[in-house]
Amino acid sequence: MRRLSYVLPLSAIVVLLFVSVAMAQDSPDQYTADPYGTDQTGMDQNAQVSEFNLVTVNIQPRGFNRAQLPVEPGTTVKWINLGTKPQTVTADDGSFDSGVLQRGQSFTFKFDEMGTWTYHSETTPTMRGSVIVREAAPATEEAAPATEPTQPADDTAT
Repeated sequence: MRRLSYVLPLSAIVVLLFVSVAMAQDSPDQYTADPYGTDQTGMDQNAQVSEFNLVTVNIQPRGFNRAQLPVEPGTTVKWINLGTKPQTVTADDGSFDSGVLQRGQSFTFKFDEMGTWTYHSETTPTMRGSVIVREAAPATEEAAPATEPTQPADDTAT
């Protein structure tokens, strides 16, 4: 009987531990993880794929993870719906429209011309973003070699 007095509290602790782990997995923050390996900071991280640049934008419950995306001409942008609600990717000027994207579906569009394309979701109009197509910055030249230090003038001469 004495051993059973330890089993009940220990069992309760184990059950609470499992429940807390299960609750943590159901939290809304699970959608902030990026399973596609793209950067969430909005930095332009073009990945070379075959013969073209591909950039991924995740559609999450809180919006587009790269709401302002600078790219070079010829870049293909791929939007992937990671949220639970259907969304669209619709250009404000009508130049592209994904149609309704269910969870896990994607839409791609290649940006060949320079300019700014603003877009939104028809199902959640507050979700907005833009793709800014501009020429790549030229590669910086190597720094010029430092010149030899000059000797100070000799003040001791008369």
